[in-house]
Amino acid sequence: MRTSPWTTAVETGTIRNLDEPTMSTQRLARGLGRRGVLWSVDTSLDAILLSRSVVAGGPVRFHLGPGAGFLRGWGGPPIDFLLLDSANDPDTILEEFLAGWPHVPRGGVVFVDDAGVFPDGTPDPKSLPRKGHRIPGGAAAVGGRVVVLDGPRGPQIAVWKD
Repeated sequence: MRTSPWTTAVETGTIRNLDEPTMSTQRLARGLGRRGVLWSVDTSLDAILLSRSVVAGGPVRFHLGPGAGFLRGWGGPPIDFLLLDSANDPDTILEEFLAGWPHVPRGGVVFVDDAGVFPDGTPDPKSLPRKGHRIPGGAAAVGGRVVVLDGPRGPQIAVWKD
């Protein structure tokens, strides 16, 4: 995996089981390498302990609690990459997006996995994943540029701060 240009990443939702096909916490930690830090936030202590065992020694710091609260209180450096993957609930993901957006610098991106949207960003009512259903509207309200990507398990949303 190539190293990313980013130095600060935050993800809401960490590794919850070893059968996850993407293992985002592990992939992000590897991508950051020694140049950056990943903050992984989750409401489950069991998930944090599992994730910590997978990325032992990596550049990852863990926080137990809701993602939106963590992001509202963020006092660290600008968040170059923010992955919202905590819950299959559009309201929770929108709340996290709005809490994290002020901390994303120009050139940074907010990414929503398992978005459950059509290529134009409109919600797919038949999709079980629905995390991204409210993100295009929320992004428009704060001036974000939405790009829908075709991911390995369905549509994903990237919101760029230009």
